[in-house]
Amino acid sequence: MQKTPKRHAPRLAYTSQSQLSFTGFETPFYNGLDPSNRWVVLSAQIPWDELVNLFNKRNPAKSTGRPALNPRVLIGAVI
Repeated sequence: MQKTPKRHAPRLAYTSQSQLSFTGFETPFYNGLDPSNRWVVLSAQIPWDELVNLFNKRNPAKSTGRPALNPRVLIGAVI
């Protein structure tokens, strides 16, 4: 009997924080995010790339199942 190859679940691509900027972000209502907002200030202080690298090392991609959430979403939920 021939084994069928396992299908790997696609891993969600992480977008580095260096590619995003709050100053250029606008909502559908054309309101920019307030740079003095406590959540915007906190997000600028968190080393997202380092945390995502640590998360990916400790939680490797599974071979099957549902695609993973963006690690930044998971880390943000814990914070």
